[in-house]
Amino acid sequence: MLWRIGTPSLWRDEAATADNAQTGWRTILEVSNDIDAVHAPYYLLESVWTSVAGCSEVSLRLPSAVAIAVAAVALMAIARTYTTQSNAVLCAFIFALMPAATRYGQEAREGALVIMLAVVSTLTLHIAAQRNSRWPWIVYAIVVACIPLFNLLGLYLLVAHLLYGLYVKRGKSLALAAVPAVLVAGAVAAISYAQRSTMLDVYLPRPTPRELIAYTDALLTNRTIALIFVGASAWFILATLRRRQITEYSWILAIAIFPAPLWLISQVQNVFLFRYGLFAVPFFALIVVLAFRKWYINAVFAVLLAVLSAPIVLDYRNADGHGEDFRAVFERIEAEARPGDAIVLDHWLGRSAMHYYLSDRDVADPLNPHGDNSFTTLERGGLECTQEALAPYQRVWLVWFERASKKEPTDWPDDCDEGLREVSVDARGVLTTKLFAR
Repeated sequence: MLWRIGTPSLWRDEAATADNAQTGWRTILEVSNDIDAVHAPYYLLESVWTSVAGCSEVSLRLPSAVAIAVAAVALMAIARTYTTQSNAVLCAFIFALMPAATRYGQEAREGALVIMLAVVSTLTLHIAAQRNSRWPWIVYAIVVACIPLFNLLGLYLLVAHLLYGLYVKRGKSLALAAVPAVLVAGAVAAISYAQRSTMLDVYLPRPTPRELIAYTDALLTNRTIALIFVGASAWFILATLRRRQITEYSWILAIAIFPAPLWLISQVQNVFLFRYGLFAVPFFALIVVLAFRKWYINAVFAVLLAVLSAPIVLDYRNADGHGEDFRAVFERIEAEARPGDAIVLDHWLGRSAMHYYLSDRDVADPLNPHGDNSFTTLERGGLECTQEALAPYQRVWLVWFERASKKEPTDWPDDCDEGLREVSVDARGVLTTKLFAR
């Protein structure tokens, strides 16, 4: 997980993490009133961590790497209760090889943390169910209550846990232990409700049946790997029915079909984004080892997965491996900018990347001269683009990136100020840098 962890540039969401981590808890809470309230707990966690470890790309991502390592160990412990020691080790190994684990284990966002909490809470549930003690249930209640702080949809895991609790006849204890998680989820949902149309409706159109396949592909990284895991899951379901173990494995089956109920929910309120379902990823590794059963078959599967994943994992470790090489863009601007230059960004996430990579460079931001953090300014990337705003500058840089909407900026600098003309263009994937001069 640590190999080349600092090589990829921060992408737009990681830039938001870095920006918030550096501003401190007061600003995080202030901005969360308008936007990103659901991310506030993670930003606060990163703010505390980076105040000790620094705010480099490596330190920002290190908690995620640790989280995936903890999840792998906890997953191995869960697998050991259902299969042999060899298969349990292979289960952890298969999970670690999954591109989603290696990607989100090197990203400064909540994904890896939610994965860890999902696996650790499931492990503590198994321990609590096997012991006549109150303390394991208290630990379980604490861990599972943390999940909605970082991913509201992670609470779907309670459905799987309830099925397990009923199987082991500990449903009452489980119901009591789940109360804090439900209360936390309700509080987070209430706080963030006003922002739902901004953060969901705009970016996520209602999914069609075809997008159920696309979702599974994205969750498991690509079509080939997804087909293998889906095939193994189908085999596991058939084998469970044939051996009449449906009650024993009902909680795993609930996770195996997770994308389907999420698709149904999204017909009412769309939350059909694969990152919201990352908590299910490690359990697909468990499904594989339980489906194939024999250690040598699982070993062959692990080798096949390693071969299929290698090109994907190597690509993740490139400078633009997380999709957007903001580092290169702002390094170019830093090297070529002249005193008095200005920079225009079409979105607040691009501005977050600028704050991180150009923190020591005095390049004017004419559309947000006072660093306004209000939602109105952040949403459209700054103040209105006008000739008055750009008139004081001889040269203006524009940084634009394709978003989900695929819309270009409404106004280019030369549209706002006829005295400016485009003199250079540098396109790097979804990022475009343009220089305008008089």
